[in-house]
Amino acid sequence: MRLFVGFGYNDRDSWIERQVFPVLESLGFTVAHGKGLHGQDLQQGVKEQLDQSDAAVGFFTLREGQGQADYTSHIWVRDEMVYFNAKDKPIVPVVEETVRVPQGLLGDRQYIVLRQQDRLGCVVELVQALGSRNIRRVKLKPESDQLRQSLHQWRRSSMFEIHYRTQDATGYESSFRRGRLELVDQSFYLNVFDVPRPGFVEVEGLLNGAPQFSSGWASAVAVEVQVS
Repeated sequence: MRLFVGFGYNDRDSWIERQVFPVLESLGFTVAHGKGLHGQDLQQGVKEQLDQSDAAVGFFTLREGQGQADYTSHIWVRDEMVYFNAKDKPIVPVVEETVRVPQGLLGDRQYIVLRQQDRLGCVVELVQALGSRNIRRVKLKPESDQLRQSLHQWRRSSMFEIHYRTQDATGYESSFRRGRLELVDQSFYLNVFDVPRPGFVEVEGLLNGAPQFSSGWASAVAVEVQVS
């Protein structure tokens, strides 16, 4: 799973790259970031990193010299998380206790509080938050060679989207959430979040808004689902 981390590229926040990245990588995440690509505007290279990520963590740490501004963290972290939030993908915001962030910037998401004197506590909460999302990695098995070939083509198109939804043991169905189709060793994978225990998942692919395939409801504990 690819996890984008937005943070301040300065000495004060360098501990995030040194100490948080290795923890996330030990949990199996591939960490992406926009370091070296940020500027006044959200750069295309950063957008591509965000587009190719499954989830994001945003560290809203103090940016010195902002005075009494309504927003006192890094502009690029704000822009990265707002861009990612518009794609309806999971975000875990981490906000330093002295930082001002406009209410409703990322909807009604709950923030993890960062206290500089207790960075370890913040990292523990971050790991717990990611773990609570009950992430499953699902392998998609195309029913035909034609569909497999089409998937190879579609995944490169900006007009292609893959969605998934979940169903719990009571029959409650979530709304569809956008996912990211990943090709690994010639096999297709999708990372799904917030899967009920026990529960089911349904995957749907759309091209230009028109459905192209569906898995139907499949057990959430399955490692492979067939799509047709």
